[in-house]
Amino acid sequence: MPFCNAINPPSKTFVKPLCVVCEDDSCGQHFGQYSCKACAAFFRRAVASKMFFECRFDKRCDISPGIRNICRYCRYQKCLDKGMIQSAVQAHRDNSVDKRFTGSPSSSSVNYNASGHADMRRLPQFFDGYVKFQHLRSTSFGMLAADSNSQSWDPGVIFRSLDLETLLKFIPRSTYSSAKKGCHMETSLVYDMIMEDHFSPFSSLHPDDRKELFNQFSVFFCNAEKSYNTYKAFGHIENNDKVMLADGGYVKLDEVYKYYVDSIDINADPQHLARIFVKCFTYIAKVVVPAMVHVGVDDYSMAAIYGLALFQDYNPDISAEAREIAYEIKDDILRDLHVYYRNQGLIDVELTTKVSKLMLLVPTMEHLGRLFRENFHLADLFCMLDVPRAYK
Repeated sequence: MPFCNAINPPSKTFVKPLCVVCEDDSCGQHFGQYSCKACAAFFRRAVASKMFFECRFDKRCDISPGIRNICRYCRYQKCLDKGMIQSAVQAHRDNSVDKRFTGSPSSSSVNYNASGHADMRRLPQFFDGYVKFQHLRSTSFGMLAADSNSQSWDPGVIFRSLDLETLLKFIPRSTYSSAKKGCHMETSLVYDMIMEDHFSPFSSLHPDDRKELFNQFSVFFCNAEKSYNTYKAFGHIENNDKVMLADGGYVKLDEVYKYYVDSIDINADPQHLARIFVKCFTYIAKVVVPAMVHVGVDDYSMAAIYGLALFQDYNPDISAEAREIAYEIKDDILRDLHVYYRNQGLIDVELTTKVSKLMLLVPTMEHLGRLFRENFHLADLFCMLDVPRAYK
């Protein structure tokens, strides 16, 4: 009888086998090895759907209970290395799971489909990928190592009806180590999002072009998400002085040093680090978020921004072929935005102004990414902290 179904275990002491992949408690044998339900389901889906994964880092990612979702390549490779048997997977079981999943779209997807945007070329795809990313991020953060931040935050919630005192009961303070984990996980999830053809044709570009474009985009995305989540949490608060970070917690502008206290990733005085990075956090709270409030961004417009930021026609290090594709995609995005806002009732000058304001957010967020890169480079130069991989 499998260990997970045992009601009355034998009186003698025994050690419950661990999952050979993530070392969490196993639930019996699956595909030839002891594994937990999560890793067994992951292996079954990967084999049945013939998925192809890539590692964004050095192919040595840690696969442990709290962060087993960070890299699917390393997780799948560990399944194989530990002896899980591909031929034991029944493909039809995953097909039924996939049908159940796709048959129950999120409320955001339902609302979007009902809006009648069938004449769009790119944005529906981008939007669906972004909604899926948000769902996976929420699920994955909940599985990070015991961390009050990940348990308290729901990035899908907009707290505009709450006053600040009530709001802070739901959102805890961030710490550098947990935010670094969140950044790592976010980077892996967004790479999966764009490689799964939600941001087509990125996955079919030459590997050198993909690498160059993603290296720039990953930093843009992480900082844009900080800004967007700050907008959703604190955008309605006048003179807001708080910024949401990748672990779902916040940092206060006049207490940035607390973010760096008691962290195994910090090798310098927290006050010194605060003086270096406070400009970045201030830029989010005082420049980017007010600009988002002025535009009135939503998930759909953020998906458009991410499409523009991913396909960088101005990047000098991509091929001529990739640049031509980027030109075409940018044209399609602008056209789709006109359709989207026209369907919301905007016309003529109002519509043009709305799209223009949205486009101006892109260089604003790019500047934010440069600020963080420069400061992380300085901190890394003097070994002040362990830098997130996206910034290395």
